[in-house]
Amino acid sequence: MRKPRAIIFDDEPTILTFFKLVFSTRGYEVLTYTDPVVCPIYAKNAAACSQNYACADVIITDYSMPRMNGLDLLKAQAAAGCKLTPRNKALMSGYLDFDKIDEAKKLGCAVFDKPVDLNELEEWITGCEQRMDLSTQIADRRREARIPAPQHTPYQARYAEDFVECSAINVSPSGFCLKLPVALQHEQLVHLTEQSANLPRAALVRWVSKQSDGSYLAGLSCS
Repeated sequence: MRKPRAIIFDDEPTILTFFKLVFSTRGYEVLTYTDPVVCPIYAKNAAACSQNYACADVIITDYSMPRMNGLDLLKAQAAAGCKLTPRNKALMSGYLDFDKIDEAKKLGCAVFDKPVDLNELEEWITGCEQRMDLSTQIADRRREARIPAPQHTPYQARYAEDFVECSAINVSPSGFCLKLPVALQHEQLVHLTEQSANLPRAALVRWVSKQSDGSYLAGLSCS
């Protein structure tokens, strides 16, 4: 049975240290980020979450963060079909107005005032743990941010004996995400054409996810 995983988003290092201590004391794997762009749904116009499994068992996000606030992150996750139940997600802030609190609660998420009361937090975590199934698989941890590709950069990839038209959705230092009309195979080596001069000539498929419109997303690793 795996360890439970908590993901914390906050741009204040002291807050991240506090949550890491709380969760690690309870035996969690704790991933902390100062920017929400590491979340798979951050890519512009993401129609659906690209992960086949939940990324964590608990997610807590601050409201005020760079590039995307915490409430918008939770709303985008809900719209994209995030695999984690919203009851195991929480929004925190020191100055949320009633409307924003109401929005978060309508999503099914908890709301904490800063500074977070430790007893209230521990009680909520205990409730989250009752909803966890640690026998289920969890998504691979994402170690770096992926930045949306400008205008969904077009390129071609070799599929079987032919080339298929695709587009790059986002990129990172070690990989990129493609949108394409066919399903690539896990661990398949994809060869790119000269059109993709800004991307590596070859990459390995790490995951594939079918979208509601019948297209596919594929995550590829260059390292």
